[in-house]
Amino acid sequence: MSRLSLHFYLNFRHSDYRQRWRQLEQQQAAQNALVQAYQVLQERATEDGAAAVPPQAMRDFDQARQAFRDGRYVESRATVLRRLQQMPRLRVRDK
Repeated sequence: MSRLSLHFYLNFRHSDYRQRWRQLEQQQAAQNALVQAYQVLQERATEDGAAAVPPQAMRDFDQARQAFRDGRYVESRATVLRRLQQMPRLRVRDK
């Protein structure tokens, strides 16, 4: 007598997993941009003094951080990249 065994594999996904995955990618891109901006602002302040960092750059950075906290990741990243492109002597790595 032989035994017949069947195996079933189930894969469960939320119906909105694609949206969640896209949101995760946006979150990671915004986080990377914020890290880069913080590093650039820190380097600028270290090299040239705190006065070398334009007040508008700090306001933009704070605005981008708040947008990130609120879940507005695309806006956060765009704000940071725009600010970095406006600062002289800096190169922007757009991922």
